[in-house]
Amino acid sequence: ERVFTGQTYILPGETRFVMKLNASLETGYTLEDVQITPQSEWKQLEVEPPTLVIQKREQGVLENDGRYQIRGEVVNRSPYDLRSVMVSAVLEDDQNNIIGVNRTQVDILQTEEIRAFNIRWPESVSFESVEKTRIRPSTNALDSDTILYIPEGELERFQ
Repeated sequence: ERVFTGQTYILPGETRFVMKLNASLETGYTLEDVQITPQSEWKQLEVEPPTLVIQKREQGVLENDGRYQIRGEVVNRSPYDLRSVMVSAVLEDDQNNIIGVNRTQVDILQTEEIRAFNIRWPESVSFESVEKTRIRPSTNALDSDTILYIPEGELERFQ
């Protein structure tokens, strides 16, 4: 039995990917294999959940280096700047089996800013059977260090 431990967060109305990168999956895992233990104390969200949008997405072997990649843009539609945004991707085959996961981080994303992202896999990995790709941008708005700026008109809501 293999055990991976760590911490994560989930915001109201959010769907999250929980990933373990650089782990060999010689035998498949199922949801029955995953145990999540919630913390005993919940934290109140003090700002509106962030609004992050993915656009201009393309994927495949996009350069001559032979590496599979996903690139696109992430847009911060939130009324505040963010210290960091994680862009996570899950690749599935035609049977909805997960065949690849990866992520990248975008630092300092201002409100209404558009930033490029690129998620790449090692060249030794082939994803010829990719049928579906799910991409989720996320940021931990529960962490006060994540929110960099709140416009004056919004400030009184958070005091």
